[in-house]
Amino acid sequence: MDKEICGFTLTVPQLRQRDVEEFQRIVHELNPDGGFVIKRNGDIVRAAAQMGWITDVKAEGVDDMPPYAVQALASDISDTYAAAFEVPGE
Repeated sequence: MDKEICGFTLTVPQLRQRDVEEFQRIVHELNPDGGFVIKRNGDIVRAAAQMGWITDVKAEGVDDMPPYAVQALASDISDTYAAAFEVPGE
């Protein structure tokens, strides 16, 4: 499913266990201490870019993005990630 968020295209596939494990590994590798929310948002977007979920930017390009776009993308990515753990129909 493609979404346009602040001028960037977010394409998150149907998440499988291997996807959520890899995403979590990348986020932890980028930010092992959890860090501040702003840094964590950047790391979430970097991890999504590494996973190929953001087609308009590479992980190393996140530093040059507008903060509002990073926040919006991180929020949507986090919601999509969390939804993968919801049991359908409950």
